[in-house]
Parts: sequence; C-alpha cells; structure tokens
Amino acid sequence: MSIQVMTLVFGRLCGSPTEKIVLLAMADHADDDGSDVRPSAATLAAKCDVTRETVFRTWKKLERKGLISKVGKKAVRGGAVTVWQLNLEAISELPKPGDILSLSDTQSREVVTEDHASSDRESPKPSENRPKEPSTLVGSHVEIFWDAAPPSSRKRSSKKKLLAALKALPKSIDLARVATAWSNYLSDPKTQRDNFEYVPAVDRWLRDHRFEAWMPAEVNLLSSVELGDAVELARLKKEREHAEKLDFFFEALAKYGTWDGDRHGLGVDPRSPDADYPAELYAKHNITKMERAS
Repeated sequence: MSIQVMTLVFGRLCGSPTEKIVLLAMADHADDDGSDVRPSAATLAAKCDVTRETVFRTWKKLERKGLISKVGKKAVRGGAVTVWQLNLEAISELPKPGDILSLSDTQSREVVTEDHASSDRESPKPSENRPKEPSTLVGSHVEIFWDAAPPSSRKRSSKKKLLAALKALPKSIDLARVATAWSNYLSDPKTQRDNFEYVPAVDRWLRDHRFEAWMPAEVNLLSSVELGDAVELARLKKEREHAEKLDFFFEALAKYGTWDGDRHGLGVDPRSPDADYPAELYAKHNITKMERAS
C-alpha cells in the first residue's frame, strides 16, 4: 500500500465516483512509484462494493485516459492476474477540486466583468434565498466516502448527513487524510467481520472522530519508545511483505519454470548454487538448488 499514491489520487478529480474509488483501491495495492498493482477484479469489486463487470469497464476507461497501463500477467493460485502500472504523471495532471469553480464563483466573476464593461450599470444582487452550494472539495469527498461505504453503513446514513458531518469537521483537518483513514478502517479484518455488519453510519463515524485512530502516519516528534515501536512495526511489516513476495515467485517458478524475482529485488534464481533462500520454500514448492561445480 502506498499512502503517497493514495493521497495523490484523493486530491484529483477522476471523472466519476466509480473511476475514483477503483483508482484509489488500486493505489492501495501500489508501490510508491505506482508499480506492481495486481489485485484481481474480484478483490477490487469487493473493496469498492461494485460488480466485477463494473471493475472491468472502469479499467478500460482509466486505460483510455492514460491513467493506468497493463504491464503483463502474474501467476496466482488458480490462474493469473493482470499487473498494472499507475501513471503518476498523468494522474498528477488531473484537475484538483479547487480548480473547478462553483456556480456562485462563476456568477460572481460574471458580475465583476459586467461592472468593468459598464460602470453606469448596477450589478445584480444575488438572491438571499438562493441556497449556498457546498465547496467543491467537500462535495467531492462526499462521493469518495459514500462510494467506499459498505451497504450496512449507507443504510444508517445519507449523503445529506455525510455532507453535514464533513462540513462540521475543523478546517485544520486534511480531508484527504481522513479519507485515507476511512479506507484503512474498512480494510481492517475486524471491520469486515460479518460482511461489515458492525460498521457505523459514515456520518456518525466522522462526528465521533473515529478517524483519528486510522489516520495515515505523519512526520511527528515521537518519544524514543514510540519511535522504537514504529520502527519495529515497520520492520515486521517489511519482513512479512518480503516473505509473501518470495512465496509468490517461488510458486511461479515451480509452475512455469522461470524466475522473475530478480526483477523485483529478490536476487538470483533459487536454483543457482549462489542462492540463499529459506529451506522451507524449496521444500514447499519442490524446487532443487543446483550443486556448485567442484
């Protein structure tokens, strides 16, 4: 998971809520350079609460826009999955929420233009009864939170309540980081228990500031104990991810007879005499290391 890539996607307008949430879910699987994205369509469908067909259609749209590119296929249990590259440069060039003027902004600029063109003409006064439009930034995050929310959470909430909850948050809070916290919360196995049955209404989750426990890490001054814990957790996570990657490429080697791990920072072919991998992987995948020539 790359918080850096997710934050980039959160801060851009992708064309539709579905395209944004699928791109966000893919970013959740990406490295920091946008590479090695290989979740299955079924995995993304479950994360985004859409059908597999919707994921396939959205992939085609994102690919046509140049936001994602197919890199190849990778072997998995029961078949193979498509490997994607998120094109960070293209994503960064998408408009930001603040780049799009609301209706009230547009009307204000038209009034100013008319005033300059004809100083003796009185500017039209805006109607006091005209409802104020929500800021584009908050409005776009309504769709992000709502699309990501499981059905059980939506039943207890509404977009109107969600909008009010987002507006009620202190302006000092970064909505992109709160949205990342929502994604982190929904990705937790405990949250997913009984098909998300115990997930609260999304507006209540925001009003209770439950996001504070799921916010992505920032650069803070930590105590030596906290820093040591953070370093240890990062080390354990890195070791687990490395072990999973090794197992994946060992399995591919056993099935197809080719070693692609060297292109992903894993070192030499396990069959080489110079290889130094855990013995249990050789036994699990029935792979034999060649003897060194005397």
